[in-house]
Amino acid sequence: MRINIDDETFIKYIHEHVLAPMPPLIYKFRRIDGEHLENIIRNQTLYFANPLGWNDPFDGQLRVDTKNTQAEVAKFLKANQPVMSRAKAREFGRRTIQFEREWHEIVNTNARERISKQGLCCFTGSWQPILQWSYYADGHKGVALGFDPLKDPSVFAMPLKVNYVKEYPFVNYVREPVACLSALLTAKSEVWAHEQEIRMWRSPPGLKTFESVALREVIFGARATEADMERVQSWCQESGLKHVEIFKAYTAKRSYTLERKPV
Repeated sequence: MRINIDDETFIKYIHEHVLAPMPPLIYKFRRIDGEHLENIIRNQTLYFANPLGWNDPFDGQLRVDTKNTQAEVAKFLKANQPVMSRAKAREFGRRTIQFEREWHEIVNTNARERISKQGLCCFTGSWQPILQWSYYADGHKGVALGFDPLKDPSVFAMPLKVNYVKEYPFVNYVREPVACLSALLTAKSEVWAHEQEIRMWRSPPGLKTFESVALREVIFGARATEADMERVQSWCQESGLKHVEIFKAYTAKRSYTLERKPV
């Protein structure tokens, strides 16, 4: 019942059911103030966070189906509760209905422990969504960073397609642990469907260094100041990122869209 992310069955499931089709470039929105953007540019690092620690309390939520046979319960407990004796596991399996609340808590706790060891970094397939500029780029005063995933497969090899749904996924963790982990990593409320989010997955969570050639574009928001633009450009120059293309976004004249020009 334990999930081994190097297992061939697990990798096959992810490739067939979870991986997102990749656009030529993927984008990450960032504000200019603070250390995050400077670290990305100067140190070529991206932070892969544990989704249970995100500011959205709905991320990583799941309705776990705990309708299992006695044999399934006993096997699961022996694999995931090493301090529990075999006799106690068998007894627990026989009396699952009596211990239903405790069993539900054990399964939920185990599932959340699994997801706490996963790292996700969020991107989108376009630099133009005006809501993302408002949410994540300091009200159009920040930047959108364009990455080419093919330039560094070690970091960008596991793009997860986010599934936008009305309700928490309902999965039997004991019978389908891989599908359960997939649901935990990819399910999000349908109110966010406009973001078309792509989640890069690496384990464990933490800072991951990417190849500098993977960063292809820096796009300044429509409200970015000249001072901030000069500051970020100096970071690129000092970090040897001469290949990075620099753009400035601006509002279109006749529609609620963004356009851009080279700087």
